[in-house]
Amino acid sequence: MKRVLVFILMAGLGFLLAWALSDDTSQQKAELESVKTELQQLKPEIEKTESQRNELKVKIAFEQRDRERLQEQFNELSHSRDQLQEHIEEFTFSREQSRQQLAEIIDTRDKFKQQVIALSGSRDTLQQQLTELADSHNQLIRQVDELTRSRNAAVAQAQAAQERIEILVAMQDSETLEFGDRQDELPVTNQKRKDEQPPMVEINYPAASTEVIRPAVAGSNLGKRPTCHSFNTTRPQILPGQTSFLSWQVSNARSIRIEPGIGPVSALGSVAVKPSTATAYTLIATNKAGESRITCRIEVGDSPTIQKQESKQPAVLTEVIKPPVISSQAGERPTCHSFNTSRPRIMPGQSSTLSWQVSNARSIRIEPGIGPVSSLGSMAVNPSTTTTYTLIAENKAGQSRLSCRVEINDGITIFSSDAIRP
Repeated sequence: MKRVLVFILMAGLGFLLAWALSDDTSQQKAELESVKTELQQLKPEIEKTESQRNELKVKIAFEQRDRERLQEQFNELSHSRDQLQEHIEEFTFSREQSRQQLAEIIDTRDKFKQQVIALSGSRDTLQQQLTELADSHNQLIRQVDELTRSRNAAVAQAQAAQERIEILVAMQDSETLEFGDRQDELPVTNQKRKDEQPPMVEINYPAASTEVIRPAVAGSNLGKRPTCHSFNTTRPQILPGQTSFLSWQVSNARSIRIEPGIGPVSALGSVAVKPSTATAYTLIATNKAGESRITCRIEVGDSPTIQKQESKQPAVLTEVIKPPVISSQAGERPTCHSFNTSRPRIMPGQSSTLSWQVSNARSIRIEPGIGPVSSLGSMAVNPSTTTTYTLIAENKAGQSRLSCRVEINDGITIFSSDAIRP
């Protein structure tokens, strides 16, 4: 713009010179003065215009800087928008995956519900089978009682037959003596030697559920090996995952252990075991004189079976008042899982060990003569006569009972009697 003003000024001067040449000198001077005056008047405006132009340049520079800043902000916002768009797409994809997972979880839940229904049906079936097995067990007990009565009747018949045979033998001997010595008219009595052992009738009792390696002996003596009085299990046959209890009684032992997997134990006690497969537990008692062993086997199977094992100790079956159940719930009567004796038949002065397991009971007692007990335990008893012990468990729903009999017996022996010749 400065160049334009200079050009206008030069043009004006040229115009004035040309006009001055054509007009008078006075007019030229007057006009020259007027032109100078105008130039003087235009100079502030020119300076003002120059100042405004500089201000505009500064404003343009600020505007340019603001525009660049706004462009940077716009670029940042565009980048943030792109990131937000990516996050929205990721969240959308995650939401779809969550919906699919939720659908799969719902399907799995429905399958679990069906499995629970199926398991409930199986449980009811197993409960029914267990009830049927308990009924069969009671029938077997009744059959065993009948066989026992039949056995006792057979023993009585054998005793009568033995007495009759002895009478006949005595009569034959007397007749032989009468023919050999006719002069002797006095009756001759068949005298037997005092040290002669009378014939015995062997009675086989029902076998107990434990295999006894060494028979139990009452008392303990120095210089003799340990005595394993008993080693039994409350449940010889269990299902996978169920628990059975071992109980034992040992005397005259320096160290006692149970194998496999239990280790050192006391002389009298019980322990819960949960084998996954059929296991034969061995009670090992040692002292300076030697070692004694007794074995108890627990079978593990899908269904309970009744097994017969040989034992050197005579046994009597436990009288079961109510069949045991697997589990107990609120509102039901107590459950007497087991009530057994280590030695159902003992000699006078010997002891037997009672062991029991009860659940869902408020109070538990054993009659006669024992009183309140805990839900799991064992106790040594020494009855003087044959005794039936009753385990009584009570709660608000009612009462459950389980009985166990300990017999006192000197052994059944039939002696021959001396026959007097008529």
